[in-house]
Amino acid sequence: MRSSAAAFLFLASLAFARPCSGQDAQEPHAAQRLNGLKALDALAVVVRHNASREFGTPKEWGDIAVQSLGRTLPELTIADGQRARAWLEVNIIATESGSLIELSLQRWTTLAESGEQTFSKVWWDSEMAVGHVSRRALEESLATLLRTFTDDYRRAQLQAK
Repeated sequence: MRSSAAAFLFLASLAFARPCSGQDAQEPHAAQRLNGLKALDALAVVVRHNASREFGTPKEWGDIAVQSLGRTLPELTIADGQRARAWLEVNIIATESGSLIELSLQRWTTLAESGEQTFSKVWWDSEMAVGHVSRRALEESLATLLRTFTDDYRRAQLQAK
């Protein structure tokens, strides 16, 4: 129990040390985040799950994300993880003390100075809850993160035109 509480507090400190969507619109790196979504036409949904089974399986969380993206972004192809050049990662951590859900897009990028290709996190957002965690609350957090991703994706595509 102590280790799960300590792990949660560590993760919570990381969430507060990193900007979330509401702050991103005002920070200078918001444009870089949108640039990471430009020319994105396909992705795979990958789930990292560190929560008990009562909150669902990784497959269930992946299905929720795929269905939501299919409804809101039909122009975006959902590919399998082996063929996709970009991954939308759903990271779910739930303990007795709270939860953290992070949604991040990782894709191949070229480093400006060296020209080296690297797989990089180009977009992310997260939500944290302290105290009792329910599956419904986790689903609502994921839905909020997916809406933020959808909005940013659309803004990026408009800027690319």
